[in-house]
Amino acid sequence: MMNPTLKKVLVSGNKHGGSLLFNLFNLLSFNRLKNDSSDLEKINRILIISLHRIGDVLFTTPAIRALKERFPKAELTVWVKSRGRAVLENNPHVDEILVFDNVSVARGFEEIKYFDIKSKLKFVSALRRRKFDLVVDLVGTWGTNLYSFLSGASLRFGFDMHGFGFLLTKSTPIVPGIHLKQNYLEVIRTMGITPTREDLQMELSPSEEEFAEKFVTDHNLSSDDFLVGIHPGAGWDTKRWPPASFGKLANLLVEETGATIVLFGSKKEEKLVKEIARQMNSKPIIMSGKLSLREMAAVISQCRLFLGHDTGPIYIAEALKVPVGVFFGPTNPVYSAPLGTRCVIMRKVVECSPLDLHQYCFDEPGVPCRLGTHECMSSISVEDALEALKPILVKKGVSQLGRN
Repeated sequence: MMNPTLKKVLVSGNKHGGSLLFNLFNLLSFNRLKNDSSDLEKINRILIISLHRIGDVLFTTPAIRALKERFPKAELTVWVKSRGRAVLENNPHVDEILVFDNVSVARGFEEIKYFDIKSKLKFVSALRRRKFDLVVDLVGTWGTNLYSFLSGASLRFGFDMHGFGFLLTKSTPIVPGIHLKQNYLEVIRTMGITPTREDLQMELSPSEEEFAEKFVTDHNLSSDDFLVGIHPGAGWDTKRWPPASFGKLANLLVEETGATIVLFGSKKEEKLVKEIARQMNSKPIIMSGKLSLREMAAVISQCRLFLGHDTGPIYIAEALKVPVGVFFGPTNPVYSAPLGTRCVIMRKVVECSPLDLHQYCFDEPGVPCRLGTHECMSSISVEDALEALKPILVKKGVSQLGRN
C-alpha cells in the first residue's frame, strides 16, 4: 500500500498530472520497496543522479570514478541539469550524460516555476527504456528518490533528505560537518565499494588542449611566465571579495613575482572584471564573456595559480591540479574547500561566520548579508591574502617576494 504522505504529494502536485503520476506509481508496484538481493556482479547499467551546480557536480566525480572502477563493463549514465553537463564531458568514466532540468533540488535559490507533468512522465519513460540495474541518488530530495524508484532499477542507493528513503533499496544519512565529497563517497562505501582515489576529475580533450596552447601563443606567453588567473565573480554577491582588493592584490603579484594576470568571468560579470582592470597598474588579459565553460577550463589549465571564491571555477582549477587560493566568507570551508597542498584558504572568522556543523551563515544559502556589512569578506586584507599565498608562490618557483 502506498505511503499516505507520498500519495498526498503526488496527487496535490497537479489535479490531473498528480493523478497520472499516482496511477503510474501503482502500475509499478512490482518494483518492490523492500531490500533487493540482486547480485551486484550482474550490474550492466548504472544511473547516477547529480543535479547540482558546477562545483558540486565535480565533487561527485570521485564517486563516479569509484563506481566505474568497481563495474568497468557497466554502462554508466549521469543525470545532470544543463549547467552541470560541461564539466562531465570527456570524463572517461561516463558513458552517457542525460540532461533534464525540470526538477528543483536547491533550497533557497532555485525554484521551478511550473509543474509540467508531461515532461516529467516523458523523462520517467526515458529512464525506464534504459533498463537501469542500479541507481545512485547523490541528491536525495523526495523528488530524486521518487525518480530513482520510478526508473525501474532493482537496486537504489542514495541520500534521504525528506523522508522518502523508503523508495530506495538502502539510504545513507548525510553526515554534517564533513566535506560534501566525502558524503557522496559514503554512499559508495554503503555499497561495499572502497574508493581508490578521492581527487576531483575534469579531463580536457585534445582540441581543448590545443585551444589552451593557442591562448598561450596568441598572448605571447611562454612556459616560464607566472600566469595567475583571477575569477572575481560568484553566484552570491556575499561570496565576493571586494574588486578593489583584487586589483591591489593583482598589482602586488605583478610587482613582486612578475606575474601575468588573466581575469575570468561570464558576460554578466564583465563590469566587475573591468572594475578590477581599472585598479591595476599593468594591463591584464581579460577573458570575461569570451569563453565557454570548457574553453575557460582549458585556459585555467595554463595558470600556475588561480584565485577566486567558493564557486565553480575554483573547483575546475582544483580538478585540473592547478594551485588555488580561495576566499571564504558566508560558507563554511569544511564542506567544500579544495583539499591538499595545492590549496590556500583565505578567511576571517567574524561574529556571523558559519562554524562547526553550519554550512552557511544564518543556515540559508544565497541570502543577502543580514548585517549589511559583508564583514567576513571585506575584513580579509590584501596583505593577509599575499601572506597566505606565500607557500604556493614558493612551490611554483617564485623564490622570494619583493624581488623587484
